[in-house]
Amino acid sequence: MSKRPVTAEDLLRIKFLGQVAVSPDGRRAAYVVTTTDRDKDAYRSTIHLLDLASGESRPFTAGNHKDSQPQWSPDGHRIAFLSDRSGKNQIWLIDTGGGEAQQLTRLAKGVGDPVWSPDGEFLAFTSRVKTGEEPAEESKEKDKEKDKERDKDKSDVRVITRLKYKANGIGFLGDERQHVFIVSAAGGPARQITFGECDDENPAWSPDGKTIAFTGNRTEDADYTNVRDVHVVSVLAGEPRQVSRLPGPASLPQWSADGKLIYFVGHDNVYRGATHTTIWSIPVDGGDAARLTDADLAAGSGVTWDMTPGPTGRPYRVLGDWIYFSAASRGECHLFRTPAAGGAAEPLTAGPRHLVSFSVSADGGAIVCAIAGPTDSGQVFALKNGEERKLTDLNADLFAELDLAVPEEFTFPGAGGLQCQGWLLRPPGFQDGRNYPAILEIHGGPHAMYGYGLFHEMQLLAAKGYVVVYTNPRGSQGYGQEFTEACRGDWGGKDYEDLMLGMDAAIARGFIDTSRIGVTGGSYGGFMTAWVVGHTNRFKAAVTQRPVTNRYSFYGTSDIGPLFGESEFPGNPWDNHDLLYERSPVHYVKNIRTPLLIVHSEEDYRCPIEQAEQLFVFLKRMRRTVEFVRFPGENHELSRSGKPKHRLERLARIAGWFERHL
Repeated sequence: MSKRPVTAEDLLRIKFLGQVAVSPDGRRAAYVVTTTDRDKDAYRSTIHLLDLASGESRPFTAGNHKDSQPQWSPDGHRIAFLSDRSGKNQIWLIDTGGGEAQQLTRLAKGVGDPVWSPDGEFLAFTSRVKTGEEPAEESKEKDKEKDKERDKDKSDVRVITRLKYKANGIGFLGDERQHVFIVSAAGGPARQITFGECDDENPAWSPDGKTIAFTGNRTEDADYTNVRDVHVVSVLAGEPRQVSRLPGPASLPQWSADGKLIYFVGHDNVYRGATHTTIWSIPVDGGDAARLTDADLAAGSGVTWDMTPGPTGRPYRVLGDWIYFSAASRGECHLFRTPAAGGAAEPLTAGPRHLVSFSVSADGGAIVCAIAGPTDSGQVFALKNGEERKLTDLNADLFAELDLAVPEEFTFPGAGGLQCQGWLLRPPGFQDGRNYPAILEIHGGPHAMYGYGLFHEMQLLAAKGYVVVYTNPRGSQGYGQEFTEACRGDWGGKDYEDLMLGMDAAIARGFIDTSRIGVTGGSYGGFMTAWVVGHTNRFKAAVTQRPVTNRYSFYGTSDIGPLFGESEFPGNPWDNHDLLYERSPVHYVKNIRTPLLIVHSEEDYRCPIEQAEQLFVFLKRMRRTVEFVRFPGENHELSRSGKPKHRLERLARIAGWFERHL
């Protein structure tokens, strides 16, 4: 059968592989598959069970809802999972032998972070609750009209007193805080065990089941810093005790088997938000934290792509004498293992691929991974004694139809001779001796990384006849700590030079039509796209997506404005106006002659839509060629998890703009 080019609609047929979870005895694995319900313009996620010996797989949950984050009970007889089948995400339980799922929690604000107690009698989780109030239960259908009637006279005015008062993907935070709860696996009301004007997350049970570790900042200055520490609290409740005092953020605590140490992922803020996350340990009774993994290998980092609309699980696991963790390196993402006492890390997977998620059995004998490649959205693999066994073949029928472009790696000297890595995709049916239009894609972050993950948007543009070029300029992860922090305070400086030199290196291969080159990117990539067209006319069309265009106003309007702003540029707007404005694309708006499409989501609180509005109005006032496309009801994650119809229209608008102007 002859293969065909990729279309935008193929996105709706892809089965997205997410979190994997291996059973305690290492014989089975649960994994999450997300599909698109085009009629309902929504996603559906189901949990599948896989027999690791036979490779037989079967759907374990079903229905028109999202089931995610499967967690095996310690005895392997039950699976707890999150589901929105009653409205908000709640914990549900189901017997692994089959039967109907039973709802365990019913909190009005939904729940997250479910984790079993060691004896399988309880689950800990987090939920949002108003300080000083009992957590409300979700309303049943018959009570919803009563609730509306009761609340009709309440004020809908928001009074803001916190610095952190909104969050992308959540909305306005109000006076709610996130706290830790526990609930009996036999049913009954949930019990809150942490309290106060603070946010607590990532609960983890001690081996004896008497204590829960969690992370948070329980000081009055929590909104003014990114610092989070490990705390412990008795399951009988009481005042939490702070364990760690790292000058940076700690997250995802895990206890040692003897209960004497707590491990966590975090960093020491040496390079602020550009500091690599590493794995640490600290004595439960207090003491200094010890870094266990190499600072040049960012634990938990991965490849930027558009194939994961849901959670993928925790990025590390401590078992006995070993720590297993994921990390990105030179466009790849792999599973590593390092001694629990600290030492050199060894990769357990290899090749031009992307580790999506992994899980290790309680005895360390079974490792299950979800691994994707540049032409594969992800499969489940079992690892044993250095050998891999592929256990699924998701999307086999679809990918058998598609003529997917295979990335070609190249390296090039960036600004000052710094070695950088890039790739290009040739259009299907590529012919030697012919020149093709090209599009430069720029990733976000800026501390993200392109690499060997299937990127539907890029495959679509290649299918439209473009050479797609994408590179990792300085600031990207995967090349060591010094490389990652090299763009701090210099957005639009040497990182811009790296991108232009990468484009030059691609052109030097001899098949790109230099009169027909476009550029696009989102978030930091949107900033850089707007910056590029304000500094050069070499690109004949541009699409800036969810951009930062004014670093001065970004500080006061983004949900992460103050902390991220001061992390990436020194100081604040009132003391550094000239620097921030000099490094803002709107400062160079008079230079922009390139036809520009601006794509933005109306509920984007990360890069607020006012950033796009400024750029559009400035250009439109000067009668430049510009178009502004706004997506209602979407946030910063439109390209990855937005409504299916909006994702299709976004792709159509981008492809249409380049077709019109290239």
